[in-house]
Amino acid sequence: MTGPRRAESFPSMAARGSNFAAQARALLGWFRPEGRNMPWRRTRDPWAIWVSEIMLQQTRVSAVRERFQEFLRRFPRPSDLARAGDDELLSAWKGLGYYRRARLLREGARVVTERHGGEVPSDPEAFGALPGIGPYTMGAVLSIAFGLPFPALDGNVERVASRFLLLEADPKKKEGRNRIARWIASLHRVGEPGVLNQALMDLGALVCLPKAPSCGECPLKAWCRAFREGRQKEFPRRPERTPPREVTTQVGLAFRSGLVLARRIPEKEINQGQLGLPGLGIPLPAGKDLAVHLHKTCGLRVSPGPRLCTVRHTITRYRILVEAFLLQPPPPLSRPGKGLEYQDPRDPDLPWTTVARKIFRVLEESREGLFPWE
Repeated sequence: MTGPRRAESFPSMAARGSNFAAQARALLGWFRPEGRNMPWRRTRDPWAIWVSEIMLQQTRVSAVRERFQEFLRRFPRPSDLARAGDDELLSAWKGLGYYRRARLLREGARVVTERHGGEVPSDPEAFGALPGIGPYTMGAVLSIAFGLPFPALDGNVERVASRFLLLEADPKKKEGRNRIARWIASLHRVGEPGVLNQALMDLGALVCLPKAPSCGECPLKAWCRAFREGRQKEFPRRPERTPPREVTTQVGLAFRSGLVLARRIPEKEINQGQLGLPGLGIPLPAGKDLAVHLHKTCGLRVSPGPRLCTVRHTITRYRILVEAFLLQPPPPLSRPGKGLEYQDPRDPDLPWTTVARKIFRVLEESREGLFPWE
């Protein structure tokens, strides 16, 4: 028979509680001088924090810095965004990508305006029911704005926690997320939830890096199991990624009176509501012959002329080569074609797609500052 295990193998609840308190103190002690200074951290306004968290999804922090304050100047309250039209919304979101997030934010602002008197609700059930609110956004906003003990599990936090806990489960799956959430809940019981969540985010962004973690600078290294075993680069555990699919598609450019032919992207297509260039489609082409496709979908009778340029673009799992051809003859201004309109490519307030802007930039640079439509 196996004898009883030694008592020291089972830390008491008091001992574990003191560990969590020590971890929280160490993390906060590091965060105060080392945390990132970002404009959305200078406020407890839940609307501003909500806006920042939606902007930060799948977007570089530097890009969000540029747009955040300007967006709030345009839409200082949910009711202001609720009234915004598509072009105004997409112009304000320019450069942030993933425009569906902007529409969901506006839908959420409309619900807040209509059902909550224009005030962002602190009730978890009410806030979680708003359009576009997932577990991460809910945790971030409720903890930072209202001090509620909800975890905010972004990629940085998942990496920190996976290494700290030596987590064999995928942190994006239920088992892994639950274990991480339990650890963070223990920290929340001994420290301010919103500040601790931000500290964990910054620890992952600045110290606990994916390929080269600076473990010597980490305030949690005394408790980190991966550091103790020298296995930091093995975590987090993730399934193998499917290689991106290489795709080639085509768009056409027609010019009249300093304007370029644009297609208003309809609902249920990627980048709906924005202005794109007429073509075979993105990310996947809907045909092989540009002239045939444009005649079928828009009623255009044009021939692709010389190829003006190519640009590369990535959408989720697609790496796209976009070939841009001159369309001849350009359709008349008065009857450009079904779903088409002539627009100014240099108007910064128009919601041109990222692909269109890339093409305009290449054309401008290739002609030493002169657009081919001048």
